[in-house]
Amino acid sequence: MVKTFMVTSTAFSMFRRNLQQFIQPPSRSEICRLLAKLSRPERNNSIPESSKAKLRILVTDLDFISPCQIRISYQETSSFSNHLKGIVEDLTKETWEWWPLKPRIRPLPPGHARLRWDCSCGEERWEDVPTPVARRIAHLTQQKPASSETCSPTALRMLAGPTAKGTRIGQTEPSSTIPNSQSTSDVYPKFPPRVSAASNNNVKDGEKGYVLFGVTTGEDFQLAQIEVQHYKDDQFFDQLREKYNEFRGFFRKWFGIWKYSHSEFVKFEKIGDNDIVPRGPGIPDPRNRDYQYNPRPAEHLPPISPHEFRRRFYACHSRCSILRVARLRPFHKCWRPCRHSSEALDRIPKKNKVLEAGGDGREFFWGIHGIERLSFLSVASYHLLILLPPLIFWFLWLFQWGHSGDMQNASVPFLSALGLLSLFWLPLIN
Repeated sequence: MVKTFMVTSTAFSMFRRNLQQFIQPPSRSEICRLLAKLSRPERNNSIPESSKAKLRILVTDLDFISPCQIRISYQETSSFSNHLKGIVEDLTKETWEWWPLKPRIRPLPPGHARLRWDCSCGEERWEDVPTPVARRIAHLTQQKPASSETCSPTALRMLAGPTAKGTRIGQTEPSSTIPNSQSTSDVYPKFPPRVSAASNNNVKDGEKGYVLFGVTTGEDFQLAQIEVQHYKDDQFFDQLREKYNEFRGFFRKWFGIWKYSHSEFVKFEKIGDNDIVPRGPGIPDPRNRDYQYNPRPAEHLPPISPHEFRRRFYACHSRCSILRVARLRPFHKCWRPCRHSSEALDRIPKKNKVLEAGGDGREFFWGIHGIERLSFLSVASYHLLILLPPLIFWFLWLFQWGHSGDMQNASVPFLSALGLLSLFWLPLIN
């Protein structure tokens, strides 16, 4: 009994991870610790707060990547299609979901370098970091022999070799202007190798775990409490998708132009009777026993990257039939998650008891918040639906109904449809 208590305790898990890291520190862990140290909000350095938030997400993305798979480029050229995507996003002040096209690659800001890698799902990933940070990462990798890290993907977030143009980390400049201070009073946790959960979803016997999932639909905020006791990852994300579609309703689900992008770990506040608002990113303090998650404290913030949230949300699970795969074969790559793993669910904070949303008392609590993006496919479909009939009328009027040369009357329906499109874009342009 005493041995089991000690082995499964948080202190012993941290001791094991720190000891393993001390004996044989991998370059990957050193890179994660560097990014975490530089991204602390209270750290006084030349990195702006917006870049620090991106660095914290980058830590999660690079958790399973070998340094030899990262490429760094200091100059980027933009394609014409990428330039058009930038115009649309700049006009609407929104980040778009460009599927089935490739995501927009933003212009490289001055004083920044671009880290590139390819996800095992086939999607190209990238992130911009300040040039001194990129040089420091290169310097860390040069301190280790090339054979000290493996380069073969072994997990969902393990990333494959690069395809984009750039410079391998080992070929970049080793100089750096980032200080390497060693602070023992770290606000953000260390980033040791991953350890498996010691219990089922980290929920104690006799307690039920509830993941609080918030969705903003229009001007309304709705909150679901998903009971996840004895759940695996595929079951949880099935429930997450069902709750999200339930909140959106039939019309928004099938005809809306906003689609699920990812979820963020946020802190909520109940400011009134069934009146709940998100208050920014965060997870419960490790000493808060009203919530359970593993590892505790979290290895990095956020514990799950936005890319992984999206990947798991849109996984096939039980929805992918042979007929659907056959119809969408050019665009659809069937991927089924492991049905015996709860690694992702373990990382999400779970409240031990049901939240009482009623009453006038104020209360803080933690969960995940669904983020939506404008869908290029939906917007393009509506444009095609509006413009295709006038175009058909145009050609029929000129070539089928004997009005050759009568361009003025043939173009009236098409020009009227263009006027209607302005009503579509006015609410989107800020």
